[in-house]
Amino acid sequence: MEKKFENGMVTALDQATLNEVQSKIESLTAQGYRVPNLPKVGPKTEGIVSGLFSGSAVKLPKDLSTNKEKRLKRLAARFLERPTWGNANIYLHFLYKKCIGQEKAPKVLLSEKEERIQQARKAWKKVQVEADRLRLAYKTEKGDFYKQKSAVLV
Repeated sequence: MEKKFENGMVTALDQATLNEVQSKIESLTAQGYRVPNLPKVGPKTEGIVSGLFSGSAVKLPKDLSTNKEKRLKRLAARFLERPTWGNANIYLHFLYKKCIGQEKAPKVLLSEKEERIQQARKAWKKVQVEADRLRLAYKTEKGDFYKQKSAVLV
C-alpha cells in the first residue's frame, strides 16, 4: 500500500490527490457550508480548471516552482487530514492566486446559520456594552447608600 503522507506532505501531486481534495471541498456542503462555482482541477502537467472565470479553461503551469509544488502538497495534506473551512480556503487561495495566477479564488462560505449566529452575536455585543455602561452609572449613583442607611437604623 502506497504511503499517502510523508513529512506532512502529500507524496504525489497527481489526479487522484487533487480529485480527493476536490471531493472533500465539495463535501463541506453537507455540513452547511456554501461552495459556489467550484471548478474541477486536474494534475499539474495537463491540469485544466474550467468554468469559473468567463467560461474559459486555464491550465496549471507546467513549470510550477519546486517551492510552490511543495507548498501545494503541504496544503493539500493539511486539508486532507483536517478538512475544515479555513484549510479549504487557504488551499484554494494558494492554488488559484499563486499557482494559476488568477485574480480571484473561489471561497468556501460559511453556512447561512453560522452567519446569522455571528450577526446575532455582534448585535448582542453592542447591546451588552450599553447595558454595562448603564449598570456602571446605576452603581455609581447608588454607591453604598443602602449600607449607610441600614447602619444608622441599627
